[in-house]
Amino acid sequence: MATIKDVANRAEVSTATVSHVINKTKFVSQEVRDKVLNAIEETGYIPNNIARSLKVNQTKTIGLIVAYIENPIYSGVFREIEKYARNHGYSVLICNSNDDPDIEEEQIQLLLTNRVDGLIIVPSKNSKIPKKGLIPEGFPVCFLNRQLSGYSVPSVVIENKQASYEAVNHLIQKHNQKEVGIILGERHNQLSKERHEGYRLALLENSIEYNDDLVIEGYSTFQGGVSAVRDLASEGYFPDSVFITGTTMMLGFMFELKKMGISCPADISIIGFSDTNMSPLMDPPLSAVAQPINKLAERSVELLFEQIDGAKKGDLVEVLSCKVNYRMSCGCHWEPKFSQSNYDKFYESVYSE
Repeated sequence: MATIKDVANRAEVSTATVSHVINKTKFVSQEVRDKVLNAIEETGYIPNNIARSLKVNQTKTIGLIVAYIENPIYSGVFREIEKYARNHGYSVLICNSNDDPDIEEEQIQLLLTNRVDGLIIVPSKNSKIPKKGLIPEGFPVCFLNRQLSGYSVPSVVIENKQASYEAVNHLIQKHNQKEVGIILGERHNQLSKERHEGYRLALLENSIEYNDDLVIEGYSTFQGGVSAVRDLASEGYFPDSVFITGTTMMLGFMFELKKMGISCPADISIIGFSDTNMSPLMDPPLSAVAQPINKLAERSVELLFEQIDGAKKGDLVEVLSCKVNYRMSCGCHWEPKFSQSNYDKFYESVYSE
């Protein structure tokens, strides 16, 4: 196996110079740097791909920071991003910010230190990215599922307001529900605001008075969904139906309903946001807004690679539409057909555009 001394002899420099080139600890002229890098490749002192990355200043890796790794949607996003990146010869380093801006800041610094070629980020609430200038100007980056105002970075998001409007309007129009509650992540969260707007628009267009007592924060957690059921129960009555704006909250909500002996959809109808491959396996099968996971991943990777190749995207925002899959939890008739081939087709339909 080649040693650093072999590289130094081949390049006709000292071992210290080789070390400075590899670790970037001291200025080395471009002529000497090229000799060292060529010697590294020729001797195989380190894997050729690493030597090449030093030479062309690329590592063929990208960083992905998500808000909640336990959320099935983000695990789906990672799977698809990893697939598209691999097809382009890239690997993906994933971090979970837990929606915490301080953790997000640490992870950005970590990924930049590891010389990733670009970043795809689901920005945390109260993100410090714009305020602290955490990402160097011109560095390839794409925001996913959330935007940050005042920051010139391309984003790929979904039409939260329209999807929420369609789900709530379905409860009102198709199932004659006049009292519709909503479980938000946090009222001041960007996604919650957009989904709340769609909810309010559906009420307004159907001449239903808005009741703030039916608006509950579930903080995007399983326990938040559990607590939402208890909060509604403490009011002495349940609404006819509820729109739950997050996957993990929806699971917690359904869990606590079962525990309390409240039947869905007989006692309360439910539509959630977002659909997953587990939704039709629940009891009852869950109606939910399906996000275009494949398209979110594909477009974010494409926009990132275009920037890595030198394109300027500015603050381009791509908005993708969703569909609502209506099953039994909202009161619709739905026939499960679960042969393996049908399950595979269902799985693809949930995660495709």
